[in-house]
Amino acid sequence: MKVVLVTRKRRKVVDALDSIGRLLYNRLRRTGCDIVWCSDDAEPQVAEDADVVYHFGNRFHLDELVSTCAQKGCPILIHGGYGADPSLEQDMMDRFVRYDTMHPNHVFLAVPCVEALRWVSPFSGRPFCDPLNLVVTPQLFRPVGSSSVLSFVERNGICVGHVPENGECEDSIVEIAEKVSLVLSNEVGPVVGYRLPDQKSTDLPHIRVVTQPADLASWHGSFRVFVNLWGEDSWGSRTMEALDAQAMAVPVVYPPTSGPLASSVGLTGFSPQRVDELVHVARSLYRNEWDWGHASCMSRNNAESHRAENQALGVRLALETVVSRSRDWKVS
Repeated sequence: MKVVLVTRKRRKVVDALDSIGRLLYNRLRRTGCDIVWCSDDAEPQVAEDADVVYHFGNRFHLDELVSTCAQKGCPILIHGGYGADPSLEQDMMDRFVRYDTMHPNHVFLAVPCVEALRWVSPFSGRPFCDPLNLVVTPQLFRPVGSSSVLSFVERNGICVGHVPENGECEDSIVEIAEKVSLVLSNEVGPVVGYRLPDQKSTDLPHIRVVTQPADLASWHGSFRVFVNLWGEDSWGSRTMEALDAQAMAVPVVYPPTSGPLASSVGLTGFSPQRVDELVHVARSLYRNEWDWGHASCMSRNNAESHRAENQALGVRLALETVVSRSRDWKVS
C-alpha cells in the first residue's frame, strides 16, 4: 500500500506533533507501507499510484489537497486534531462537512474511538449521511523519556490540567469542580491547573492556575495525582492530558464518561461515580504510597501502549479500511 503521509513542517524545536509525525513515517514503513513523506507547508503532490493520503498536519493547504485527491480518485484520511482549542475543532468539523458534500466517498475523518460518533454529529451541526466516513484510528501519543519520572515522595500536589475559561463549561460541571477542589485543597494538597497564554482568568478560588508551562510533560510529572474535573470533550484533548500524566507515571482519576477518555484510559485509571467517591479515591492515591505505586505502574504501562511506534499497526489497518471502503463505494 502506497501512502502519502502529510505531517507538520519540521521545526528546529521538535514538539509532540513533530515527534509523532517522524515516528509514524518510520513505523509505518516497518509495517510494510510504501511511504511518501510530505510537509504541510506546501501543497503536497499526490502520486498517480498512491492508494491513500493520511493528513496528520496543519491545515494550510488542506483544501487544495482534498481537491487533488478527489480529482485523482485517491481517498484521504484526515486526523481530527484532538486539540484543546474548541475553535479549531469547530473549524475541522465545518471543513469536513464541506469536503464530504463536495467530494462524497473520498474524504474520511479519523476519530479516536467508536463512542466519538455521538460527539461528531451534534458538533458538526448535522448528522452525517454515512457514518462510514468516520474511521476509528488509534489516538497517538508522543514519546516521553523515563529518566525524568519522579518517585512518590518527590511529588506534591494534585493536577487538574487545563482549566477552562469562565462560561466554557456547564454550571453543573463548574459546581462539581469547586466542591472537589475545595475538599482536596483542604484535606490533601494543593490543587493546580494551567491556562493558555492568551486565556482569560478563571474564577475558581481553590485551584491555583498558572500559565501553561513550556514543558507540559515534566510539569505533569511533578504532581502525585491527576484529577479530571471537567469531564469529556469532543475530540479527546482531555484524553491527551490524561495520557500525558500517565506517561509520567501519574495515577489518573476521572468522572464517568463513554467518550475517548474512557476508551483510552479505561481501567488503568479510576472513574468513581459520585463526587464524594472521587475525593476518596484521590485522597487514597495521594496519601498511600502502596496504592500510588500500583496505580502509577498501570498508568505508565497504558501510556506506553499508546506511543506512536506501538500503534503504527493500528494506523496501517485504519488506512487499509479507508482504501477498502473507498473501493466499495466506487463499485456500488
